[in-house]
Amino acid sequence: MMKHILLVLFCLLTANTFGQHVDILSNDSTLLQSYEGLYDVHPQFPGGQDALLAYLKNYTRYPKIAEHYGVEGQAIMSFIVDTDGHIKEISANEVKITKIFDARFMALTEYEQKMLKERFARSFARSAYRVIKAMPKWKPGLQKEGNTMHEVPVKYTLPITFSM
Repeated sequence: MMKHILLVLFCLLTANTFGQHVDILSNDSTLLQSYEGLYDVHPQFPGGQDALLAYLKNYTRYPKIAEHYGVEGQAIMSFIVDTDGHIKEISANEVKITKIFDARFMALTEYEQKMLKERFARSFARSAYRVIKAMPKWKPGLQKEGNTMHEVPVKYTLPITFSM
């Protein structure tokens, strides 16, 4: 069975945003992306949303331990797109284990299951961290001051879903 990384990112941002916090939701209200900060134009991955999707699909690695036990999950990551477009302050806001397919896992004690779930969560967070850390420079967020636009740092939240 071929393993995939399912990335639920298909919403294209089309309007400039004049606020402090914007959540991009799919039709079923699943969080796709979130931006925080004072800005008029959101930061953009080089080539746009389709390029970001392709990058994540090509460079996100499924953690071996999660693959071994048939585990699926999601790492909700946040980072700052700085004024020069570099990524900084990467963190895992939340990591969820959504499915475990392996009967060997169910045969373990409650303590062993808990310890393994923590390893799965860390492995999803590390994989997501690695792919975000390696991203190319973005176009930074912009804020209008008078008649000119200035680059501003913007916090970006990106869920990365690992699915078999």
